[in-house]
Amino acid sequence: MADGAPINAREEIPKVLTRDIPWEAYMATKLISGKSLQLLRRYDNRSESYRAQLLDDDGPAYIRVFVSICGTLPRTEQ
Repeated sequence: MADGAPINAREEIPKVLTRDIPWEAYMATKLISGKSLQLLRRYDNRSESYRAQLLDDDGPAYIRVFVSICGTLPRTEQ
């Protein structure tokens, strides 16, 4: 953190997992494709069991999207 205080990962995880992600803005700036946006909308803010089913059904497509995002988003967004 900027003030030098240590980051408590256990406290930060819920904040990170529940924040809104501007997927449409990423698509508009060509950081993600339309297909990626479709998959992310289907996956984001869903229950763990629903996400697990999506991964069972189309895991390789989701892996490609997640890996692609890690390579294209600025480090401050990750």
